[in-house]
Amino acid sequence: MNKNTAFVSSDEEIIYIGNENTVREISTSGKVLRTVRIINRRMDETSFSPSDGSEEFIISYKNGVFGKGKIHSSDCKLKSTELKEDGAVKKAVFCFEPYRIHSSDVFVKVIFEARDSDPVIRKYVTISSSDPKKLFIDYIDLEYFVLGADIKMRFSRPDMEKAYLSQFQSALGQPIYINGMYFGCEFPTTDNNIVDNTAHIRYFAGKALKELSNGNEIYISHPTIGGAARSFDMEVVRADFLEYIKGIAKPIYLRTQYNSWYDHMLDITSENIRDSFFEIEKGLSSAGVPPLNSYVVDDGWVDYDKDFWCFNDKFPNELYESSALSKKFSSEFGLWLGPRGGYNLKTDKFGRRMERSGKGGYNRQSRDVCVADHRYTKNVLEFFLDCMEKFDINYWKLDGFLLKSCKNRHHGHPVGGKHGMYCFTDCWENWTDIFEKMHLLREKEGKDLWINQTSYCNASPWHLMYSESFWMQNSGDIGFIDKTTSGEKLCGSDIDRMLTYRDSKYFDFHRKRQYQFPLSNMYNHEPIYGNTAKIHMTDEEFRKYMYMISTRGTAFWELYYSFNLFTPDMWLINADVLSFIRENFSILRNSKLIGESPDTGSVYGYSAWENANGIVSVRNPANKKQSFSFILDRIIGVVEGAENMTCVTVLPYTEKPDERKYSYGDTVSVDLEPHEIRIFKFTNENAVPLKLTEAKFINEKTVEFRFNSHIAVKASAFTLGGVALKKELRANYSDVRVYLPAEGENLQKLDIDIDVKDIYGNVLSEKVPVTYFKNGCIPISYGVSGRGDFALRLTLSAVPTDGMILLGGKDMSIFAANGKLVFDVKGIKAKSDTIIAGKDNVKVYALRERNGMIKLYIDGKLDCSGYDVRNAGADIAAGEIKCGASVNNIEIFNRAFSFDEVKD
Repeated sequence: MNKNTAFVSSDEEIIYIGNENTVREISTSGKVLRTVRIINRRMDETSFSPSDGSEEFIISYKNGVFGKGKIHSSDCKLKSTELKEDGAVKKAVFCFEPYRIHSSDVFVKVIFEARDSDPVIRKYVTISSSDPKKLFIDYIDLEYFVLGADIKMRFSRPDMEKAYLSQFQSALGQPIYINGMYFGCEFPTTDNNIVDNTAHIRYFAGKALKELSNGNEIYISHPTIGGAARSFDMEVVRADFLEYIKGIAKPIYLRTQYNSWYDHMLDITSENIRDSFFEIEKGLSSAGVPPLNSYVVDDGWVDYDKDFWCFNDKFPNELYESSALSKKFSSEFGLWLGPRGGYNLKTDKFGRRMERSGKGGYNRQSRDVCVADHRYTKNVLEFFLDCMEKFDINYWKLDGFLLKSCKNRHHGHPVGGKHGMYCFTDCWENWTDIFEKMHLLREKEGKDLWINQTSYCNASPWHLMYSESFWMQNSGDIGFIDKTTSGEKLCGSDIDRMLTYRDSKYFDFHRKRQYQFPLSNMYNHEPIYGNTAKIHMTDEEFRKYMYMISTRGTAFWELYYSFNLFTPDMWLINADVLSFIRENFSILRNSKLIGESPDTGSVYGYSAWENANGIVSVRNPANKKQSFSFILDRIIGVVEGAENMTCVTVLPYTEKPDERKYSYGDTVSVDLEPHEIRIFKFTNENAVPLKLTEAKFINEKTVEFRFNSHIAVKASAFTLGGVALKKELRANYSDVRVYLPAEGENLQKLDIDIDVKDIYGNVLSEKVPVTYFKNGCIPISYGVSGRGDFALRLTLSAVPTDGMILLGGKDMSIFAANGKLVFDVKGIKAKSDTIIAGKDNVKVYALRERNGMIKLYIDGKLDCSGYDVRNAGADIAAGEIKCGASVNNIEIFNRAFSFDEVKD
C-alpha cells in the first residue's frame, strides 16, 4: 500500500482500496460483500469497523408487480470482482448475481474509486433490471453502517427547527462524522443521519428505474464519499471536511458588486437604475475601489401580470441599457430572478397564470410557482440562457425555490415519499442540471458565472458543486435585536442591533443547527446602507460595521448602498475595508466563530487563520463592560507550532504593534467597553514595505500624500525647509493631508521631507517633490506622470479613420482605429463604441481614475473604459504631450473628472 498515491490491491478475500488519507478494507468472503474496516491514515491508522447488520446498500422498492420490499447487499451473492488501474484512478468493481423478484431480475454493482491527490474514496451503486419500467424505487441507502463499541467519536446533524423549509428538509445533505472520518453524498438532498447507532446515507428516488436512469439501461447513483481528518476534535474534523468541499466546489474569489434592492426595492426604473449605477461607480472609483464584478438589477423588472418571465413597461428596452452601462465601468452585469415567482402580492396569481398557459405549474401547498414542474424548468432554463446571451450576464441572484413539496401529479415530477421527498429530490436533480448548463454556456464563451442560491434551499455544502454562494436560510434580509434572550436591554445604535441580529443567526446556523458549511460561501445580505432599510450610521459606526462583517469571511460582497446616504469619508472608509478584505482574503475565507451568540449578551467574534497569519475579531454586544479571552490554538484555526507572531490592532485605529510576541497556545485577554469591537491581525511574516503611491496638491495650500498602508500619523513628520507642517489623517487611514503655511504659486515646486511610519512599524523617509498647478491645470510641456488620477480635455476636428491623435511620452497615447478612438495608458486600452472619423468639434475627456480605470467620454457621455489589475495605477514616465492635426484644443488636469463634471 503506497502511502502517497491511490491504490487497489487484494490479499485472498480482502480487497484494499485507498489513498494517502483513507483505506477501505472490503471482504468478499462467502460471496458476501462487506466493509471490514475503514482506516484513517492521518491519525496513526485509526479506524472504525462497521458492526454486524451493516450493508453496502439497501434498495427499497414498492408498488406495481414487484410489490413492496428491500434488497440488502447481504442477500445478494457476488458474481465477480474486478480491480482496475487507469493511471491516477483505481477502482474495485463488485458485480452481483441477479436478484430475483417474482419473474424479474435486478442487477446491482458496487464500485469503489480512489484517485491520486484526492482526499476521499468514492462509492457508486449501479442498478438495472429486466423490467425497469415496473421496478419503482422508493429510496436507496448508499451506505448503511451499524456502529459498534469501537466508536469513540460520532456526529450527525441535530434535529432542528424549520428554516422556511420543513424540519426534515432543512437538515438534508449534511455530512456524518465517525471516528475522525467524514462521510456523505455528492448530491445535496440525501438524508445523511445517525439514528439508534445506525448511520445511513439515503437517496429518495420516487421513480420507476427506467425514469430514474433517464431512459438509460443502467442507473448510476451519485457517489458517496469517505475521507479522513487529523483529529477526533469536532472543529478539526469540520475543517478537514470543508477542505474537501473546497476542492469539489465551484471556484470562488473575492467578489464585490452593487445591488439595487435596498436602494429602490420594487420601485426601480431604467432611469433610476442608470442614476444609481453612475453615482455608485463615482463614489467607488474616486476612493480607489477597483471596478466591481457586477452591477445588479434586483426585483422590480418583472411583469407579474403576464404568464411567464418578461419585462414590464418600466424597462421598455429590457436590460440592454443597464448591461451596456455596466460594461462602460469595466464591470459586468447581474440580474435577480425569483424562481418561485418573487415575494409580492402577485406571486400567487403569477403561478396560476403560468399553470393555465402550460408554461409552468402552480404549487397549491406554497401558493407560488411550482419550481419542480418539468415544463417550468425547461422554459426557465431557456429564459436564463437567452438573457445571458442578450445581456451578457455574469451573475444570477436566484431567489426562492421549493418551499413545500408539490402534490400535483400533472407537473412531471413525482409526488409522495417520506416528507414529500420524491418531489424535493427530483426538483434539485433538475435545478442542479440547470446550474450546470448555465455555467457551461459561459465556459464555452470563455466567461465566468456566479450563481447565488438564496431562499428555500437546504443548507448542504454539496450545493456548492453547482453554485458559488448560498443564502443563510435562517435569517431575514435585515433584522434588529434590542434585548438578549433573557430580556436584558442591549441598547446601542442601529449597527449594533443589526450586528447582533445577523451574527446571532450565524451562531444559530453553525452552532445550534451545526450546518457543516464554509463561511466563505455564505451570502448574508450585507453590507446594507440603503434608503429603504431606514437606518442611520455615522462615519465611525459605518467603519465598525464594515470591519466587523469583514471578519465573517464571506467571499461574496453585495453592496446594498444608496449613494445619497454616503458622506465623502464613508466612501474612503468603504474603500479601506474592501482593500483590507482583498489583501487578507486568503486568511478571512477560513473564518470560524468564537465565543457565544450575541443574543445572549456574551462577547463573541470570528477567527480566521492561514498558517501563522490570523485575523481575530471580538465584539461586546452588551451595554456594559465585559472581558474576554481566547487561546491561540487549532480550535480557533491556528497552525500548531506557530511562534514569534506580532499583533496589530486594526480596529480601533492604533499607532503601533503590540510589543508582545505570541506563540501557539498563548492566551489573549481583552477588556471591552459597551458595544466595542476590536480586530487583531497576527503574523510572523515581514510586513509589506511602506510605499508612497502619490503626492499632489489638492488646492493652493494642501498637499495630499497617499500610502499603501495605515499610517501612524502622530509618529510621522512632514517638514518643509526644516519647519514641521500640520498634518491630518484621512478617513481611510492611508491618506495624509499636509497644510502649507502659505499658498503656492502656479508651477511652484516644493521639496517636502517625509519621515513616515505605518502601524506595522515600517518606516519611510524621503524627499518628495510636488508642484502646484493652479486650478489643477498642467501645462502641456509638463505632460502627465506618476501613479495618480488625471484627465485630458480635448476638442477634435477632422478626426482621421486611422492614425495618431496624441502622444504623451512612451506610456500614453490616443489614436484612431477604424474610425473609433483608442486611449492607451501603459497598455490598458479604452476603445470607443462611437465612430467619430470625419467629425468636427468633438469634445473628448480621456482620464484615469484613482482606482486605475481609464475612461473615454465623447460629447459629454461616457463611451468606454479599460482596466487591468496588473497595470492599474502604473507609474507613467513624464513626457511632453505631442498633438496631431485633429487636436484643436487640449487641457491637462491633475485629477479625474466625475461623470457629472464632464461637459459636452
